[in-house]
Amino acid sequence: MIYYRVSRLAVATLAAVGMLTALPVHADTSVALYDGDKLSQAASVIGPWGGGSVADADDVSYAAGKRAIVVNINGPYQGGVFTPKNSVSLGDPKSDKTRYLQIGFSLAPAQPPPPPKAPRIRKDGLPDTIGSVPHRSRIRLAQFMDPGAGVPQPGGDNPGAPGTTVDVAPPPQMQFLHFILTLVDGSGIEYTRAIPPAVDGSTWVTMGVPLATLPWSDAQTGSILLKSVTVTADISGPLYVAFLRIASDTLPITASVAGDTEITINQAASFTSTVSAGSSNVTWTWDAHDGSPVEHNPSFTHAFAKPGKYNVTLTIADIDGLKKPVTVPYKVVVQSF
Repeated sequence: MIYYRVSRLAVATLAAVGMLTALPVHADTSVALYDGDKLSQAASVIGPWGGGSVADADDVSYAAGKRAIVVNINGPYQGGVFTPKNSVSLGDPKSDKTRYLQIGFSLAPAQPPPPPKAPRIRKDGLPDTIGSVPHRSRIRLAQFMDPGAGVPQPGGDNPGAPGTTVDVAPPPQMQFLHFILTLVDGSGIEYTRAIPPAVDGSTWVTMGVPLATLPWSDAQTGSILLKSVTVTADISGPLYVAFLRIASDTLPITASVAGDTEITINQAASFTSTVSAGSSNVTWTWDAHDGSPVEHNPSFTHAFAKPGKYNVTLTIADIDGLKKPVTVPYKVVVQSF
């Protein structure tokens, strides 16, 4: 979707009098709009967009010496906007397939546990606890127990009544991030991208958006100057941002596989992958080559029903098709016993 905040005639008039060249321009191959600093020290002016809000995430860090900020998204058109203090040159993104918008973020970062609270002291001088449960909390809990039962009883035809427990579904997770790139000439680009999975047990995700894949208009040609980047999502919730940058990436995809090499029939074999893809987001395709369906996860578990020698393969492919895919074979010997 392309939108214009000023008319083309107004843009031409402003350009003629030099008003559109007032901002200095970053021409580096990599420019950080945010890179783990406090909001007051960030390279960009970072603020709310719509009804969203932005704040320092004081208890969250994604690397040594690197902080994070939290963008509280309160709806599809509410989030945060990153405005670099100098406009950023995107080059010619239509022809340059190496330029990316990179964002590192987490939906639920690991945080340190809160410090333990000192027990309250009753009037008789004893701690206000029974075991490890506060005394008053135990009394409130007892109001929802059947007489004589030590714990709440599940089931029942009236969920929520005394003696029952109620399963509460977890809140939905964000599935998509939505970006708005506003340009110095007043035009802009909107783009929505699915959130890739976190890997290696981390809660942090790196998303790369190739600028060449954005829906540029015919009028947006030559060297393009970026004014700001707005970030929101498909549903409400906190988005912890570790970094946001415009960067160049010419790294190829590389991958390796580790796992079991000798197993017996019907024994589950486990395989893991190590992948380097630069800014690209990728897909995993595991094929056991025994007639079973392929799978698409960073790791793979499989049991072979017949003895023999198998070449398990992992194929890593760029979801945008800009980099050459890589297929890695891995030999497995399956014994009959």
